Amino acid sequence: MKILQSPTYNNHISPKYIQKQDKLAEQKNSATTILFTPPSFKALSPKYFKAKQYLSTCNNINAKTSLYDLDLNRLEGIQEGIKVFKGLNMKEIAFYLTSAREFAISRGCRNMCSHCYADARPPIKENSEKINKMSWEDFTSITGGIKELNKRLGFMAMSPENEIINDGRNYVTPFHDADCIDLVLKDNLGQEHDFIDISKELLDATGFEVLFDTCGWFPNNKPAQIRAEKYVEYFIKNPNLRDKLGVNISFNPFHSSYTRSLILAKENKVEKANKMRNLYTTRMANVLYTFTPLVGSKNFKLIARSIRDDIKELDGFTEKDLDSLFKETISKLKELYTEDLNTENKYIKTPQDITNKLNEYQKLYKVRNAIDYTEKLLKLSNTENYHLKLTNEDIELANNTVKTMNNPLQAIIDCKFCGITDANGDFYLTTYNSTYPTEIKLNLSASGKTTSPIRPNLQEDLPVTKNKINIDIFNKLQQ
Repeated sequence: MKILQSPTYNNHISPKYIQKQDKLAEQKNSATTILFTPPSFKALSPKYFKAKQYLSTCNNINAKTSLYDLDLNRLEGIQEGIKVFKGLNMKEIAFYLTSAREFAISRGCRNMCSHCYADARPPIKENSEKINKMSWEDFTSITGGIKELNKRLGFMAMSPENEIINDGRNYVTPFHDADCIDLVLKDNLGQEHDFIDISKELLDATGFEVLFDTCGWFPNNKPAQIRAEKYVEYFIKNPNLRDKLGVNISFNPFHSSYTRSLILAKENKVEKANKMRNLYTTRMANVLYTFTPLVGSKNFKLIARSIRDDIKELDGFTEKDLDSLFKETISKLKELYTEDLNTENKYIKTPQDITNKLNEYQKLYKVRNAIDYTEKLLKLSNTENYHLKLTNEDIELANNTVKTMNNPLQAIIDCKFCGITDANGDFYLTTYNSTYPTEIKLNLSASGKTTSPIRPNLQEDLPVTKNKINIDIFNKLQQ
């Protein structure tokens, strides 16, 4: 029997142990090889120890510390052995962690909302070369890698308390162009992991609030209904997570069902148009009913969006149209509450409960957001106005920043770049008006596989190169 010895363990191998292993091998009538496996992380390189030594000399490291507060040249090596960061140096990792906000673990959405800034399409069909989601193992290699780096650093590399990182977007998302109600990852054993497992991983790794966002599901979608009820119960039973999990329900006139009703109405197909509109308001009444226990919670929001009334080119998507949809939805919600009062008493115990809950939803609805032109909405409008002009100005600013970038940190701050980690480990930057590929790629099992194109307005001819990311800005920061 051959024994492959690691130098670390040489002094711990006794003759009796070897004899015992030989005997076992003979009994099995096989040439057994015993490999003394060292720890999964072999932090034995001079670079690693020099980085640790440098960290020990850094004063005032606390929750507000950013990687960019440190000399990244001297920190080089601290990441060794962390599989997901293989091939990346500390400047590239710092750039990634400082800008990363969206983890696109599942790609594609069937809602097909006509205003979607990400221009989400249904998931592509997977094969040996294409994927539409991460495996659970790839996802946890990202979160696990970040957690391991945090441990070595002695602070959270993505700390929300750091002013550089927390620029007003004090949350991360496990999606880019997907609905959270559909986020389910499978591990290698076939076990499913839903938003609860996903959010725990992201919260532990980043410290940021994790956002749950949905524009709903149809009542006959039983798996989605079960997941939604499970999440509501989880949020209610874990009040300590109220400040760590944000729950958004999107209510707007852009969902494909309602958009389809507008198209049918213009074709004078009134009956079909009314059917599609009714489908949307019934859907949303059920969604609001399901999330009733969260009404009044600090981090529960109804995100009501529409085009402003003075934009005539998009009639049907304006504030007055949204008001009409909401009124119809609330009427149906009242019917669901009344039925509950007279039967199960699941959420409604008294007639006053109906009034209270409806009033709470009315308050949430009053906080509304106007939508300007997105790449997708532009196709519906066929018009140009100052909203489009502002969008183009934003794209031009971001393009020029990428072209002339001589300070990667300043670029993140100036353009408010949001980093998107694709399901295959590719990394992009977006301003929500334009998107830029980068040369940063995480080391995942799905690396090199194809995913759906990232939007909006992907500027493929303007990549953020490693040369730009690796500009030495430490001395500038110390001045």
